Amino acid sequence: SCKKKSHKDTEVNFHVFNPVTGEGAAGVKVGIVRLKEKMFSPKFGDLFKSELLDSAYTDNTGRATIKFKAYNNSKYSYFQFVTHNFTADKYMIQQPDFNVAIVKNSVNNYEYKYTVQDNLALWIKNINYFDENDNFF
Repeated sequence: SCKKKSHKDTEVNFHVFNPVTGEGAAGVKVGIVRLKEKMFSPKFGDLFKSELLDSAYTDNTGRATIKFKAYNNSKYSYFQFVTHNFTADKYMIQQPDFNVAIVKNSVNNYEYKYTVQDNLALWIKNINYFDENDNFF
């Protein structure tokens, strides 16, 4: 198969941040995975070979950029990822779908939004207690 690379860069911009505070997550590993469709098997469907193309770490603003030359052949697809080991005490609000391929030869922007996990404690006191059939509304 032809492995001719494009003349144009494919640019992937990542932004990992807390939308409530505006604070970016620094030091988060982001990357690009290249998938190659190897063959079609009636029993197993499409078989793919995957490899890590490139990776980077977000800066203090939670941003990182990866540029690469994509193969023009349609057998090759590219996907973004962010390692989620930084989310140990956080809750992911929004993240891109990993199943949607990066658009080759263009600028792709991906946002990962998170917030801190929190607990809610609710204490209700019935001040007009009548009997065991009392209702709370």
